[in-house]
Amino acid sequence: MHRLGRLSLSTVLTVALAIGVQGAAWAAQTPVSLSFTGFANGQSITTVTNDGTGATAQTVVRTGGGRAVARWSHINSGIAARLPAYDGAADGARAVIAVTNVGDTDVLAPGAGSFSFGADVKVDDTSSGTTYDDGNNVVQRGLATEAAQYKLQLDDGRFSCRVEGDDGMLYVSSSRRTATRTWYHAACKRRVTASGDYLVLWVAPIKADGSRGTTTTNVSPTGPCGTLSFALATPLSVGGKLVDATTPAPNTDQLNGVVDSVFFKIG
Repeated sequence: MHRLGRLSLSTVLTVALAIGVQGAAWAAQTPVSLSFTGFANGQSITTVTNDGTGATAQTVVRTGGGRAVARWSHINSGIAARLPAYDGAADGARAVIAVTNVGDTDVLAPGAGSFSFGADVKVDDTSSGTTYDDGNNVVQRGLATEAAQYKLQLDDGRFSCRVEGDDGMLYVSSSRRTATRTWYHAACKRRVTASGDYLVLWVAPIKADGSRGTTTTNVSPTGPCGTLSFALATPLSVGGKLVDATTPAPNTDQLNGVVDSVFFKIG
């Protein structure tokens, strides 16, 4: 208080303005925050709203009769997206949410900085078994064969995260084995430090009242990762792999369950 008392009014106002601008910039670093509002329980979801700051468009990509259906979320209030049940067929039911850039700015690319992404997920008792559907892809951009990728998946009861840039790849798997028909919050963060990059993966069960249980935290080895750069048209996908913004990959790895609270945050 003594030091503040020596500052001029103009200095105090300048500092306050700077703090406000910094806070606004921080708030602007969540390009994607998906919601499924506007649908009644049981209705087909035809549009997805991005409540984040990024200029994006959202499409439900459907093949084989697949669809996204509105279901109650984990606290039976609010709506989540129910995706197709497992069938294992090459031409089976698929529904994947594609998030694409609007305009010439890539708001879905984290570049060389820190970023995080994740979702709330509940999977069915059966969610894998053939090469066409051998796991549950939750959130990803880019394929493993491409130069850059960030990906969160749930395979064999464990969440894992993979991030690849122009300098290398980082990977971390959760030590927590999850249960089917149970809601979990899972999030992955790429941290950038002077000694190298690493991933942090958080997994926590969601209780009936919407609060989170004990969080399991796992950290990847530290190593180079570099810059993540994508073609502007590369979609961010939710619930499965996409070849492009309108085409599911042959090995879709459809998320067989329910997803909510999808986010992508820079910083």
